[in-house]
Amino acid sequence: MSRLLDSHSLLRSHRLYAKDLPLDISSHIEHGRDVINQQIPRWKDNHAHQEVLNKLTNLQIAHDEYNLAVNNLQHNIDSVISNKERKILQRDYARYYDSELKHDDVLEIIARQKYISNEFDDQINGVIQQFISWQYPSLEINPADGRYSSLMNASDPQYAICTTKEVKQLLRSKFNKFYSTRRLRIYNKIKNIPINQIGFATCINMFEYMPLDPIKDITKQVFDCLRPGGMFLLSYNNCDHRQSLDLLNSNFRCLNTKKIMESLLYGQGFNIVSSESSNGVWSWLLVTKPGNRSTQKLSTAEIPIVEKFYSWDEFPIEIQKWVMSHKANTQEEWMRTLARDFDNQWERQSVDWSHLGTSGDNVWKKYNNSIRIYIASTF
Repeated sequence: MSRLLDSHSLLRSHRLYAKDLPLDISSHIEHGRDVINQQIPRWKDNHAHQEVLNKLTNLQIAHDEYNLAVNNLQHNIDSVISNKERKILQRDYARYYDSELKHDDVLEIIARQKYISNEFDDQINGVIQQFISWQYPSLEINPADGRYSSLMNASDPQYAICTTKEVKQLLRSKFNKFYSTRRLRIYNKIKNIPINQIGFATCINMFEYMPLDPIKDITKQVFDCLRPGGMFLLSYNNCDHRQSLDLLNSNFRCLNTKKIMESLLYGQGFNIVSSESSNGVWSWLLVTKPGNRSTQKLSTAEIPIVEKFYSWDEFPIEIQKWVMSHKANTQEEWMRTLARDFDNQWERQSVDWSHLGTSGDNVWKKYNNSIRIYIASTF
């Protein structure tokens, strides 16, 4: 398979260079012909002018024959590429539907997130912040490590599709108890989401690892869930970029292109709003269901939404050292050990937390949830 992918990659580079081969000098030839024809009437001996006209005619014929040959070359390269891609797609389908492979492995789902670039992260954050609204429900497919879930909580309600218990727990841990039980609604399947209700949906870092048919099933279900004018932000593996094409090796990603993805989405009724890529590795599309997005909701509910989440780098160094000094083999054991040790230190008043700007009890309240999320992301 590695040889097939290498051959496919080389062919795509040949096709890329072949795009620059066609010539377009017809306008120059026509301009030369006009100049000569204007001069001929004023020359009694116009033999030299006629010779130039003949050369221009021959040049036009050679020009057309050359472009025809280039066109045939491009079609030949495309034909060979199509045969290679069929074999790669067959491999993708065989691997995806292999009953011995687990595509919902929580460790793999979360581990993939660490490859997301800062640039891509910023792009996705910007799109979500621009289009998320309290006026409409939202839908997040594949929350994974929940890095975008906190941005989605401006919607009401917030739906999420999680297929594993661990991801569900990780997602709920990002919010306070009231929000996670009242406004965060987690389901196993998209078919449980209300039809024609969602105002904004996302599916980030999942389609990269799927062949076309399961992608088509998901996007069709999302289309049905969206209200008219509802928007869908998705990422995919755009193999038009060499960097994404190389990720087909080691069975890491599946073959896809912008043309294939846009054709699929257009065929289901979506309109393309915008598209972007980051370093040739990460590509995304923003699409919409035709119509005007509207709502009868006049205000948002006056409820507490979510406590602040702190990343590991935002923890004070004392907290980082304290957390790592109690590292355990399981998430639950690690958290229990921390809670028990904190209670003991607090009762003995053996640790002075005042330099962190708050009391010891408040330190635990402040960082407890963020510590839990960090620990879950390391397993």
